[in-house]
Order: sequence, then structure tokens, then C-alpha cells
Amino acid sequence: MTLRKRLSWIAAASVAVAVTIAVVVCYAEVRHQLRNQIDSELIAQASVVQNGDYHALAQQFPGIPASSGGPAPYVQAVTAGGEILNLPGGFGSPNLPATSRARAVAAGHGGQYLSDAQVGATHLRVVTFPATLMVTNANGK
Repeated sequence: MTLRKRLSWIAAASVAVAVTIAVVVCYAEVRHQLRNQIDSELIAQASVVQNGDYHALAQQFPGIPASSGGPAPYVQAVTAGGEILNLPGGFGSPNLPATSRARAVAAGHGGQYLSDAQVGATHLRVVTFPATLMVTNANGK
């Protein structure tokens, strides 16, 4: 192989490596920014729920429906024992996993945290926080 061909291959490989590094760094930064935006919106939703204004929660997110990739204002209350409670206002939600950490937060041990959950084929970002809610269970009590 001639020197010219070797230099061409080295230059092409260097450009390929530089482009690959740039793509990986850009992807990581955009992913980080988008996740921070989602986390901020979840924290804002948590604040609305903590204030008990469920109707404002439903009106806060017009536009793209959750089934098309828009925000999903799901609200789920979990007791320290892991029981899922019905919330006033008819906020339907898929049954999110009630992890041991969520039960600990419900029992007053630990504060707000963000996590990921898989419900069926859908990936969700979840904020868990302690709250005092006026709720009823399935028996209306």
C-alpha cells in the first residue's frame, strides 16, 4: 500500500472517530436536557397534586394526548402497606408498580424521588413524593 493510500485511510478513520464522538456527546446532552425537562414538569405536577387541586392538573396540560406521546397526568396514591387508593376527580392511571421505596415514602421515610417504570409496553418517568390526600378506597371508605 502506498503512503498516499495509508494517509487517506488514516485521515478517513480520524474523521469517522471524530464524527462518532460528536454524535455520542450530542446524543447524551440532548437526552440529559430532555430528561431534565420531563423531571421539571413532573415536579410541577407533584406540586399541584400536593396542593389537592386535581382539576387544575387536568387543565394544565392541553395539547397532545398521552396516547400520542404527550404528558400523562396520572395520579396514584399508595399507602404504606402498598394498597392503591382511588383518588377524587376520576384520574385514571395504569397500575404503577408500588415499589418498596414508594411504600417507604408513603410511610414517611424519605422524600421525593424520580424513577422509571415499565407498564406493559410503555416506559414512564415517575415522581414519588409524600403527600396527605383526602382519598377513598375501593369500598368508598
